[in-house]
Amino acid sequence: MKIFLSIIIINILCCIQILNASKFDSLYRAVESETDDKKIEFIDSLLDKQNDLSIYDKINFSKEALEIIKSKNYPEKDYKYLLLLAKTYLQIGDNSKSLRYILEALEVAKELDDDTKIASTQSNIGIMYAKQNQLDKAMNYFQKAEELFLKLDSSHYLSGIYNNIALIYNFRNDTPKVMEYLNKSLDLLPKHKDSVYTLNTILNMAEIYKTNGNYINAKKYLQMGKDFCFSCRNTMMSLRFSVIEASILITENKNQKALNILKRSRIIAKEKNYSKLLITINTYLSDIYEEKGDFENSYVILKEIKKLEDSIEASDSGDNLAELLNHYEMQDKSRQNQMLEQENKIQSMYIQLLVLVILFGLSIGILLFWKYKTKRKDNILLKEKTDQLEYAYEKLNDQNKLISDQKEELVFINEELKNRSQKLKESNEAKDKLFSIIAHDLRNPLNALVLATDMLVKDSYDIDKENLDLIYNQLNKSVYRLSELLENLLDWARSQTGRIEYSPKHIDINNLILRNIDLFKNNVVEKNIDLQYLPTEDISVYADINMTDTIVRNIISNAVKFTVPNGKICIKLESAEKNIVLKVIDNGIGIDRVMIDKILDDYQYFTTSGTKSEKGTGLGLKIVKEFIEMNKGELFIKSIPDGGTSIEITLPADKDSEESF
Repeated sequence: MKIFLSIIIINILCCIQILNASKFDSLYRAVESETDDKKIEFIDSLLDKQNDLSIYDKINFSKEALEIIKSKNYPEKDYKYLLLLAKTYLQIGDNSKSLRYILEALEVAKELDDDTKIASTQSNIGIMYAKQNQLDKAMNYFQKAEELFLKLDSSHYLSGIYNNIALIYNFRNDTPKVMEYLNKSLDLLPKHKDSVYTLNTILNMAEIYKTNGNYINAKKYLQMGKDFCFSCRNTMMSLRFSVIEASILITENKNQKALNILKRSRIIAKEKNYSKLLITINTYLSDIYEEKGDFENSYVILKEIKKLEDSIEASDSGDNLAELLNHYEMQDKSRQNQMLEQENKIQSMYIQLLVLVILFGLSIGILLFWKYKTKRKDNILLKEKTDQLEYAYEKLNDQNKLISDQKEELVFINEELKNRSQKLKESNEAKDKLFSIIAHDLRNPLNALVLATDMLVKDSYDIDKENLDLIYNQLNKSVYRLSELLENLLDWARSQTGRIEYSPKHIDINNLILRNIDLFKNNVVEKNIDLQYLPTEDISVYADINMTDTIVRNIISNAVKFTVPNGKICIKLESAEKNIVLKVIDNGIGIDRVMIDKILDDYQYFTTSGTKSEKGTGLGLKIVKEFIEMNKGELFIKSIPDGGTSIEITLPADKDSEESF
């Protein structure tokens, strides 16, 4: 019953395969009229489903694609189909054709300068050497490929290389090394998940465990491999796992189970034309039939084995694999020798060229040296004449420069004389004006003084007490006015002649302000002015005491003079960083901007009467400005006509701030 079921399953598989083959043929006929690019695209899609194709379909489609590609010059595609043909011929045991395509693929990979393709092809050449039992050469190619794949960090291809190296160590009976490289391959499986390399690794593990008699582990890997083959539909690998399973069953004397597996495998291997695998299957079948005493079937199987071996030998005859490998090595060595020869020729050409360059350089050098000597002689003569001309030119330049300097000096002196003359003129005009103001201002108090004294001399007995008090008051004002005028004149004269001494020291500014307020007490009372000042303790300035006294006196005098009766004057003293600020603010008649500019102009003098016709000298604020600057301070005037005036003075608080100013 089981045998009957097996035959039915095999027939179904055969029908499916025939249907698939006819399907691919009809599909290809459908695109035969299309462009070459469309045909290539179609073949690519077919070959991506390799498990649905027979061996001969793969070969035919690959050759068809190669013919199209040769005319199109697609080296990438060229390499792909050459390698596929090499692998396919290797599967059916046609080693010589496989090697021919591998060597063509290697040349294309080198043209592309693609390390991945070069390493992959070297790995396949290593497999060919292994089949020839030239294990050292095979190992050499595998190690070259391993080195390139490690550099590329390609776990996908490294897994296959480790499998191949493990097989070399297996031929050498070095089991520890075999297990080491198979485990390396297993460690890489999670990284690349490539079905072919995964199946190869599992198959090799099962084979090694079977060879060492560890059937439990061998069966574990067999089951793992069969499940994986089923999921990825890999017929070839599935058959190889079945053969190993059958060999284990034979060892365990389960010949009937082994026979059933081998029969099924034999049908599929024939169908797929897996010649070498079919020889292995038939060998196991022949042994089972012989052991059962079924010599007839054993003989039939042996004849089939012989026929398959003859077929494989025929495919290799006249184009022996070993000869091809030797021919490739000789070609490779010849190519290397040619390259070395070419390099030597190039090097020889470089040496000859270098000698020519050196000789040419020497000739040029000699010529240049001769020219240099001739030119040097000419240059010496030329330099002597040039030096003479330069000397004459320099002398001329010096004379011109001297004349130019003298001219500039005369222009400067002339300008200086003009400026001084202008300043002297302005100064004389200002002084003339000042003296006319002083003469006028002196005449009034002097006339009043003369008149009052005349009255006292002539009519002293006829004057009553009330009129006498008025005369005394008038005398007092005239004397005070003359005193103030003379004091300002003396200060101005000293400053103009430079004979005033500047002797700075720490001054109690509070006492100075209070003393000057007291000086104008009568004027303040007479005009009923509200004068406010709150003394501040521990404030001093670093300045000349006489100049500071003059500054404060003139500022307070002006405030009192120009404040209306019943007005207000506020005096403030503040600390600001390294300076002391004195502010005198009144609500008097104010000054316009033009008048402020005239006050601050050193060459303009004028006087203005106070709110009760008090006379001035026109010198007060000029002396204040000059003394403030001499004491390293600043003067600020803010005023609005009929809106009052604010005068702000800054003076250094100590010696350090004076120096930094």
